[in-house]
Amino acid sequence: MVSQKFPPDLLYLVRESIEDQGFCVFGMEEMNRLFSAVKGGQAAKREALEEFALLTGARMDTTPNLNAARFMTPNPNDGVKLILHSPAFPDTTMDLGEIEPGLFAYTCPKSGGVWIPFQSYLDWKEHHRHDETKLPPVSVPELADDSQQRALICPETGRLLIRYRVGHGLKFHVDVSPESGGIWLDRGEWDALKSKGLHLELNMIFTAAYQRQLRAEEHEKMLSDMFRERIGAADFEKVAAFKEWLVAHPNKRAIRSYLFFNLPDELDES
Repeated sequence: MVSQKFPPDLLYLVRESIEDQGFCVFGMEEMNRLFSAVKGGQAAKREALEEFALLTGARMDTTPNLNAARFMTPNPNDGVKLILHSPAFPDTTMDLGEIEPGLFAYTCPKSGGVWIPFQSYLDWKEHHRHDETKLPPVSVPELADDSQQRALICPETGRLLIRYRVGHGLKFHVDVSPESGGIWLDRGEWDALKSKGLHLELNMIFTAAYQRQLRAEEHEKMLSDMFRERIGAADFEKVAAFKEWLVAHPNKRAIRSYLFFNLPDELDES
């Protein structure tokens, strides 16, 4: 009878998610629904949350302001909090907190890096789809190329994390768990992603289409740099401006044909 104050679908969600993947994450939307019938302040909400966790049979971890919670597979050590060790310092336990309002993550106290559970990120992103807030680039420290950094271990699964290039002027890589989807960011990388507006598309970085686009952009830049060196910077800018004019011209095919058939052979470089 006590469970009637909690939405039945939330109880079912936690039980099913734990059975399928060993954990379930509640974002702001689920937490608001969970507390919709709770009378009182933070103490009453915390008590209700503990009661909810008891009904699901799960272990529970939550942010201090109760904006998010994580439910985990129960184990024989009842009452033990989820312990996640830092990918950067495996002997160090990470602390649960928020890196943005409603986005909870585990922070390494030694490195300042953060582990973002995948479901936590998706829940937060759902509420910030139209957020266009960016940090001014001047406030973001330049982060070095980390391509030679050692492979890291997922704190949730114990498997190797996979590294993906970010691009868009950012030299660092982002590490992701191929199994849990969790994301590891070194200190400063979240702010760097925000400066480019990529914090709202973080999961897209791990797609094949995004990585293909990066390679295509890098190839185009390589060609431009090569021709700029051969032609000379000033003349290259003139050629580039002509190219933009030609691409936008409604008769570009005719102009290309004219140039092809009317430029004298003497213009060919030896």
